Amino acid sequence: VMNLFEEDQIIPYLYKAPTELGEFKKLFTYLGASLNATVDQYAMVLSNIYHATRGQKMHPNEMMAAFKCVQGLFNTLEKHPNDEVDVSVLYLPSKFGTLLEAKELVFNDDPSFTDRIKTFNRPFLVDLFECGVHAPSFDDLIKHLPSQLQPVMLTSLVKEVLEESSRETLVQHGVAEKLRMQLNSVAFSQGVVRLIRHENRRSGQKVGSDVLNSIQSRLKKIKVYGVKSVKTYLSYEGKLIPSSDMECECFVDQ
Repeated sequence: VMNLFEEDQIIPYLYKAPTELGEFKKLFTYLGASLNATVDQYAMVLSNIYHATRGQKMHPNEMMAAFKCVQGLFNTLEKHPNDEVDVSVLYLPSKFGTLLEAKELVFNDDPSFTDRIKTFNRPFLVDLFECGVHAPSFDDLIKHLPSQLQPVMLTSLVKEVLEESSRETLVQHGVAEKLRMQLNSVAFSQGVVRLIRHENRRSGQKVGSDVLNSIQSRLKKIKVYGVKSVKTYLSYEGKLIPSSDMECECFVDQ
């Protein structure tokens, strides 16, 4: 790579072209060298590490190289989200210290579930922050990858479900009825619409009147109930995840 910094090299996989060869930059790029490291190159390095370790737990040097590679891959992806990614398989590190195909890994896109999935037996993607990746949203960054190369989002697998016993004490009067009237009111829906319009105007986007009408319509249909306690659990493929139950202040059931 012609423009790679010394500290960004991943030896023995990815090297910066020696400074003294800089005058031959055009020749080397013509022969196949790239000016900047690409997502495909980082994916190739991860593939090489995977095959070198045969999918087993990585040694510290291998893990350091893999983490550095993940940092370079996602930083490049953030800077050039529209660049074509031309690899059929992407390997990424799991929290177990192994490299796995990205599509086999789960990304925790809801941190509130963290303490409730300790018995969930699926391999999770390593914390990208540990790899030196910095981004406003890791969720959005991962979604820049082609769909077939993305880890699975936890919320697409796991659902929060209201325990049936919590429904046995449903009431609509009192505080519940007062809150329902506020949420269903014209004044509240108009206030929400004004906030949405203001935010979209600030960000230079436009929101259609059909979307705003839909929001107002849905706000009018909200029902509010009071219960003695709200207890939920997490469900995977229709089955309760052990030790995932939790009491909470409120729950939205759609």
